[in-house]
Amino acid sequence: MNVNEVIAKIASDISETTVHPNDHVNMCQSSNDVIPSAIHVSATLLLVEELLPAMQHLADTIGEKATEIRML
Repeated sequence: MNVNEVIAKIASDISETTVHPNDHVNMCQSSNDVIPSAIHVSATLLLVEELLPAMQHLADTIGEKATEIRML
């Protein structure tokens, strides 16, 4: 099962209508177009959900430590 088939299955389940993997999901493009798009979506999700919150936590922690050091 490839990415467009997985997306079609999830979309069909959510929308309760039939979503065809080739006709509706990748609009008859080759998998050479679909796979890089899936990688970009995955990378973006990881950045937003994992990296950015971790960086915010790091910045907050460094700010707290800087405040502690200034008070000494």
